[in-house]
Amino acid sequence: MTSTETTESDQMPTRFHMDDEKISWRYGKPNYSIVNQRYLKEKVSCHKADSLAKLVENVVKTWEMEAAHKKDLKDWGSIDTEKFEMVVNGRSSFDGKALIELGSYNGFLVDCPFYNGKDLSFDFSHKLFKRCFNKGYAWEVLEIFSGPPRIAITWRHWSHFTGNYGDSKPTGELLEMIGSAVVTMNDKNQMEKLELFYDPNPTVMALKGIKCPLDA
Repeated sequence: MTSTETTESDQMPTRFHMDDEKISWRYGKPNYSIVNQRYLKEKVSCHKADSLAKLVENVVKTWEMEAAHKKDLKDWGSIDTEKFEMVVNGRSSFDGKALIELGSYNGFLVDCPFYNGKDLSFDFSHKLFKRCFNKGYAWEVLEIFSGPPRIAITWRHWSHFTGNYGDSKPTGELLEMIGSAVVTMNDKNQMEKLELFYDPNPTVMALKGIKCPLDA
């Protein structure tokens, strides 16, 4: 089912494991009100509150929150910290400890020729994207193709280019990335493995003002 209308089953995203007072936050407890509103207004899918798609969507959103904002792996609840592995396009692999040091954006874009994450710190990379997508960078599950424990999905990640990306000025254009993933989950609804497949190049090229030769 796809719809742009909000229904009773079309609920606000849930990010779990945010309320423990002992959590060590990088920048303070995050507020997702802006990106949640973008998600509700602009998403193209509608999943029932008790559906597998909604569960996977919320678990991945929780993981993204933890990867971006929690300093200590022991505070992460979205993954099995002993088993977790993120694999990007079948090549580069990271565990939780590596992501804490590297930063999720540097991991996501590790093989992108237009992005040199090896020279960028965790903090710099996150500020870079938070600035250029200052009205929220939303993510949704589009479709589910297989059930647990290995859940095959397609997904959409989108925002408008409304803030500076380094020296590049914002254009206001919609930048949309469509990808697929295989999410392996245990019986505690924790991710053991996240295999991501997508092409980041068009988005990064647009942020840097690089024209595709076919469009030049």
